[in-house]
Amino acid sequence: MSTTPPTSDFPAKRSELRTLCAAGVALVFLVGLLGGFILGREWHQSGGAVSTATPAMTTGADIPLPPELVRLASTWKCMCGSCKDRLLDCVCNQPRGALEVKRFMLDLSKAGTPLETIRQKVTERFGAGVTGQAQLP
Repeated sequence: MSTTPPTSDFPAKRSELRTLCAAGVALVFLVGLLGGFILGREWHQSGGAVSTATPAMTTGADIPLPPELVRLASTWKCMCGSCKDRLLDCVCNQPRGALEVKRFMLDLSKAGTPLETIRQKVTERFGAGVTGQAQLP
C-alpha cells in the first residue's frame, strides 16, 4: 500500500488571499483618486478658493452660493407659498421657491451683475416679499 502524503492547498489559498487583498487596495486607491480628481476640479473651478461654507451657506444640495450672495440674501425668505423658511435655509423646489431664486441669483452673479442690481432683479421677478426689509424671527 502506497501512501501519499496529504497535500496542502495552503499555498494556493494564500495566493488567492494576496490577490484579493491587492484588488481591495487597488479599489480603495482608485476611489481615492477619483474623489481627489472631483474635489480638485471643484477647487480649480472655484479659482482655488477654499470653501468656508457652513450649513446655512450651502443652500440646497446643488446650489452653493458665494459669500457675497449669502450676505446679500441673509434676511430674504422663500416665497414659494408652501413654507416660511429663510431663503438660505430652504431647499424647496416649488415654483418661485428657494432653488429657483438661488439659481437666478447665481446666474446673474456669474454674468458679472452688481449686487444691488441682483437685489432689484430678484425683487422684479419674484416680488418684494423675497427681499423685503422685514427680518424673519
